[in-house]
Amino acid sequence: MFSTARIAGTTAKRIVVALAAGVALTGILSVPGTATAGESIAAQNVPGHFIADGVNIRSQPGGGTILGKAYNGEKFTAHCSTANNTGHWFRLTAHRGNITGYANQNFLWKDSDELVLSC
Repeated sequence: MFSTARIAGTTAKRIVVALAAGVALTGILSVPGTATAGESIAAQNVPGHFIADGVNIRSQPGGGTILGKAYNGEKFTAHCSTANNTGHWFRLTAHRGNITGYANQNFLWKDSDELVLSC
């Protein structure tokens, strides 16, 4: 019979392996935050750059107004991440133009190993 610690350790190892695979495949990792209902997570400042041209920066993840566009190699600072039926999105500030909004993670690359927490 397994002890509780052993089961928890096995689960933790599986989570670490799954998370590592996510980093290897996408270069970007989103981890749910620890805020409870009614609380918000403090904004992060994770550096990155865009990996495509003409990336829409939107007012809402997956839709809303296009606030601006970003181009390959331009820098951003990621504040948090979220997911919906249209994909995974980072709330970020593009350095050129100082535009803050949402961009799809398929067009982004993190420049550090720091995790981007959920919005």
